[in-house]
Amino acid sequence: LADNRVVFVGENHDRYSHHLGQLEIIAGLHQRNPSLAIGMEFIQQPFQPVLDKYIAGEIDEEEMLRGTEWFVRWIYDYRLYRPIFQYALEHGIPIIALNVPKEITRRIAKVGIEGLTDEERSKVPAEIDDSSQTYRERLRAVSRCTA
Repeated sequence: LADNRVVFVGENHDRYSHHLGQLEIIAGLHQRNPSLAIGMEFIQQPFQPVLDKYIAGEIDEEEMLRGTEWFVRWIYDYRLYRPIFQYALEHGIPIIALNVPKEITRRIAKVGIEGLTDEERSKVPAEIDDSSQTYRERLRAVSRCTA
C-alpha cells in the first residue's frame, strides 16, 4: 500500500472493527511516510476550515463536532471514528473533507445533476464515473432500503 499515492479503505459505517482496521492502515502508512492526509467522505467540504483548526489544536473535539455539524449531517456515532481523529490530531495529520454539501446531494436527488444551477454544479466533480453497472445496481438497492 505504501507505494500508492492514494489508498481507499472501505468499511461498514457502523462497524467499529472496520474503523480500527482503517486506523491500523493509517498508522502503518504514516510510519513509512509521515507526509500523508486522511480523506473522509462523510465530512462535507464547507467544513474543511473546522477540521484544519482541530488538527492545528486551535479548537477542541467538542468544538470540532459542533463546527462540522456532525450530529446533524452524519448519523453514525462519533465514537466509531474517534480513534482515527485522535491519531490524526496527535500526529498532526490533515483530515480532508471530501463530500459535497448535503444540500447539493439532496438537490441532485430531486432534479438530477442536469437540473443544478451553475453555482451548485461548481460544487460537484467535473467528471463522475458511472460506468460500473454493478455499482449502479448496488446504489439503487441502497436507495430502495433508505427511501
